[in-house]
Amino acid sequence: AAYVARRLGQGPTARSELLPLVGGLLGTGAEPVRTALATVLATPGESAAGPLRRELLDLLFAHEREPAVLLAAARAAVGHLRDGDCDGDDGAEGEGDGEAEARGLLHRTGLLCGRTPEGAARFDDCLVDLAEEVPGLAVRLARWLTEAPDDWAGLPGPGARRAIESVAGTRVPV
Repeated sequence: AAYVARRLGQGPTARSELLPLVGGLLGTGAEPVRTALATVLATPGESAAGPLRRELLDLLFAHEREPAVLLAAARAAVGHLRDGDCDGDDGAEGEGDGEAEARGLLHRTGLLCGRTPEGAARFDDCLVDLAEEVPGLAVRLARWLTEAPDDWAGLPGPGARRAIESVAGTRVPV
């Protein structure tokens, strides 16, 4: 995973090497390997590597069903928001590119985890932890749920909704 992170830093020139390498590891690697790769791929990095990073994330999401791997991607995607890396004018209203990307990744992870009762419960627990650990995330989650309630319907469970409401200090749609 560290090697993949270094090569991603080199931008699109690494595509011809990383695509088969990461594809193979995601397809046949053990869960800890896939989890480490999910963390690397979902962690924002150099903008030049953005398209390649997204392509590799698409590979991950196309085949991965293990909640631990998917949740590692979710944690990595929103973990950077604590640093305020979400300012900008290119995302959805009130969102910068980093926040819009984190929102999309978190939503996609929730949809994939929600396919099984265990995955849905683990996603809910993950949202509780993230809402409490990542400064400002609960407020963002409340806004995302309010702006697009149909998109997020059923993804945060009761525990996550309570945590979001408690930390953000505002009600969220059911």
